[in-house]
Amino acid sequence: MRIQSIAIWPLVIIAPAMGATPVDSNLVTTYSLGPSSSTISYLVCGSTQESEGCYASGDVGPFGRVGALLESEASESGNVVTREVYVIDTAAGSSGDAVELSVYKKTDTVTASDDTVEVTLLRSVSLPLRGGEHANCYLAGSNAYLYVATDTGATAAQIKKGSWQVTKISYESDPAPTRVLSISATTAGAVTIAFGGTTPSAAGYVSFNAEGQQFEQGGGYNAYLNSAIGLSTFELPAPSAVAVPSAAAAARPAAVAPSTTIPITVVSNYEFETLSQTNAAFNDLVFFDCGSTPLSSGCFGSATLGPFGNIGAVLGGVITWRDDTLSQHIYVLDSAAGPQQKEVVLYDYLKTDVYDPASGNVLASAKLAGSVLLPLTGNIKTRAWLAGSGNFLYAGTSASTAAAIIDTGTLAASSYGGFSPPVDVGSITVNDYGYVSLVFAKASNAVSGFYLLNKDGEGEEDGGGTEYVASSLVGLNAEGLPP
Repeated sequence: MRIQSIAIWPLVIIAPAMGATPVDSNLVTTYSLGPSSSTISYLVCGSTQESEGCYASGDVGPFGRVGALLESEASESGNVVTREVYVIDTAAGSSGDAVELSVYKKTDTVTASDDTVEVTLLRSVSLPLRGGEHANCYLAGSNAYLYVATDTGATAAQIKKGSWQVTKISYESDPAPTRVLSISATTAGAVTIAFGGTTPSAAGYVSFNAEGQQFEQGGGYNAYLNSAIGLSTFELPAPSAVAVPSAAAAARPAAVAPSTTIPITVVSNYEFETLSQTNAAFNDLVFFDCGSTPLSSGCFGSATLGPFGNIGAVLGGVITWRDDTLSQHIYVLDSAAGPQQKEVVLYDYLKTDVYDPASGNVLASAKLAGSVLLPLTGNIKTRAWLAGSGNFLYAGTSASTAAAIIDTGTLAASSYGGFSPPVDVGSITVNDYGYVSLVFAKASNAVSGFYLLNKDGEGEEDGGGTEYVASSLVGLNAEGLPP
């Protein structure tokens, strides 16, 4: 990773306030895609104080083709909960490759015995992007902004919520990038957009804080992690286009902080390495921790995690703060482990940033805390999912007919789900309240079904078809979802 500029804006990590339980905390909205992904159906189920069941359903659209879906964070006034739902159409217009944002307002009026749901279209916004019928669409959000891109062009868009002002985002390099590779977000709402081409030399990134201010850009692939939705490498180009050879790992000087004042702020940047440019695997994960103390800013250090058979997905744990130390677990799902590269292993690393008042330095490091062999099947080309909710992780691969649930405290793992006749895992999605949807579906298999679990890992609902949940951090890429 080659930093061209860095300006650390406030990215303070604050412990969440203990407030009242949201009035709709026992209600969940699931989404499904209609034929040719031209419509979205929603279904609201759960329980109120005096009843349980399903309370509302409906459809939005039509669209040329749904590219991505994202919810906003909920706002609550009395017994009314309001969210915005963002849908990206990647096949809009007469050309079939225009990109358009549709903004819907969803309100839940919750009483002791019912939930009355209204969904209305607020506005549509044309975006300066190129889509297409099978374009992958990347979507992420913070409280104030949306970030959208497709893999058919090298431009992204930043959209300010409320005014809906659109700003184009690009990255210049030689050779020039030909596409956007990913958009990823931290739990605090910082977003990084990765650009690239056919070689790692064309890769670069531009990063924004939760207030929409650009604070970093540089060369090389870069990603952020959050504690809910894992970053899957399946949607990235081949390792030869993204990952640098292991011997080319970039080193960064430690940042000197001549102050004993805490807090420190930290942003963790992640990139991949491959054992060779001809090797079709993501073998190492490298992190660079950058940030600031009250009187200085820079990068504190880096470390390489691995090697792995192939990194299928990566997830960041919840950040904790004690004394002078910031701690975070990093979970790496190796989807091609073992001598035959068919085993799936979860690795748990503890990453720390320690402020030393005596020297004024911040030391970033990571150590392996544990690992567990999961009851899943993998291979070098399988797609992998990793998600987090409450005290549990959820993992799956496109070569497995059951998902895995892992207790983060003990790393005890068990299989979950499965249908008859068997069908492989098709997606794992999670929403802001911690509900998790495990979907089993495949285009070549007529059987499909889903399981819905709450943040305590307990089953809430199951059935046939494909039902997804949406978050406010990273959008659902519809092209990557099973039909």
